[in-house]
Amino acid sequence: MCDEVETLTHTSLFECLDKTKLKLLAFNSDRVKFMPGQTLFARGDEGDFAFVVLSGQVDVFVDVGEGDRQKVREASNGDLIGEMSIIANRPHQKTAIAKTSTESLRIGKQCFLKVIEGCPKTSANVISHLGHRLSEETRSMENPVS
Repeated sequence: MCDEVETLTHTSLFECLDKTKLKLLAFNSDRVKFMPGQTLFARGDEGDFAFVVLSGQVDVFVDVGEGDRQKVREASNGDLIGEMSIIANRPHQKTAIAKTSTESLRIGKQCFLKVIEGCPKTSANVISHLGHRLSEETRSMENPVS
């Protein structure tokens, strides 16, 4: 669990949380492994979880047409993916696929919300995080990641 807490410490959305809350988050989450090509979540899946990548790489895609996708992001160690669905309370709008063998921490919606709501700095941090993510993905749509 020490590895998970250390990674969570460097995850932008959780950086204002104290070690106790990070331990609670790690303890109540599941460590999961994905093989290259395996889907972590797909567009339309229920948004009841997020992942923190512990090792490996994950490609995140948006649908751009009939059966076509465009890569908007590559997530690696310490990156959080799938959180937008939890925050917005909606199904996943993107698809995440393991590019390499990947280990991730799967965080359930209720745990995620309970942990972040207890930190006074979290509201501002969430707004900043969302703004940064939207800006990053908009830029990726204009200049696709290869």
